[in-house]
Amino acid sequence: MKVMTNIRRLLKPNKICYIQSPIFIKKNPMRVKISESIGNIIKRLNETNQISDNEEIQQLIDIIALDPIKYSKYIKTLKNKYNVDFYSIYNDEEYINNPNLEDIKNQNDFLNFDNYVKYAKNIFNKRHIPKIKHINRKPISSDEVKKISEELGFNVKVKDEFVNGYYASFNMIDTITIPSNVDVNFLIHEIGHFFDYNYSNGYDGVANTITFASSSYGIGNRDEVFAENFLHYFIAPDILKSKLPIVYNELNQRIPNKFKTLITDLLK
Repeated sequence: MKVMTNIRRLLKPNKICYIQSPIFIKKNPMRVKISESIGNIIKRLNETNQISDNEEIQQLIDIIALDPIKYSKYIKTLKNKYNVDFYSIYNDEEYINNPNLEDIKNQNDFLNFDNYVKYAKNIFNKRHIPKIKHINRKPISSDEVKKISEELGFNVKVKDEFVNGYYASFNMIDTITIPSNVDVNFLIHEIGHFFDYNYSNGYDGVANTITFASSSYGIGNRDEVFAENFLHYFIAPDILKSKLPIVYNELNQRIPNKFKTLITDLLK
């Protein structure tokens, strides 16, 4: 059996650890499956007549990648049963410990999604992006937000029970919930979610890639990374141009002038 020649084709982002967001589900319906617990998978691995060789290889790799030391016995199973050397395909720790800004890895280079997140955090730290301060502006009234929403196409729900005062939220469809007076920074972040969800059309670029985050906030979630990059495009364009010019240029091309004009007016 020619396992090694096909092993890279078998590798996928770790099914066990990956947290599916509503936006991810919308954009990737064929990739969304209910994950099994590790215990159930291990049980199935002991019932080899119920699963294919390729599936067992993939599940073994997924389990080992969670913690190679803890699940070291399955490394031997891979080698003895399928002649697959786990460490010949496992580079997660090397990438995490030696992040290189000239050679950014993507999610498919990792056997474990949690390790990809660790790597993304190290890449972020290596960029030395200063903490971006929010714009200090008086809160925006809900009436003003409703006028903007009519232009941009989202719905507004007013709710004054937010614990964090001027906070806002997005329901991952078309509605932004705000208090009677909302912080402009929170609002722009949520408009970023709305834009990402409704205007992306399967878009997959650097602005929504966790290794191109301009903030440490939500760095393990590509939805939050995009919303933060969207916010910083408006409130800290010089920093984005300096530290992540590829992100700035991409957003500059993608964001319609209507969004640019209305959001820029909010900051005046």
